[in-house]
Amino acid sequence: MSISFSNLIDKYALHFYKDNMLLAYCICHTFSIIMLSIILIVLMNYRLPYIPLKLLKDAEIGDAAIGKAQST
Repeated sequence: MSISFSNLIDKYALHFYKDNMLLAYCICHTFSIIMLSIILIVLMNYRLPYIPLKLLKDAEIGDAAIGKAQST
């Protein structure tokens, strides 16, 4: 028996909004999208600072190789 995050939110949303199923569905999935967006933003902010430094270093190595090839 597996309980997913979305099913858990569905259960609580339906508990509070028993009369309006569409409202419960919208609240549930809006909350899920917001949580996933926050997680994605946090992960991207954690990973992104390292990527440009590597690309910059690779570009400098590439520029140096091109400069050597053109000078000879």
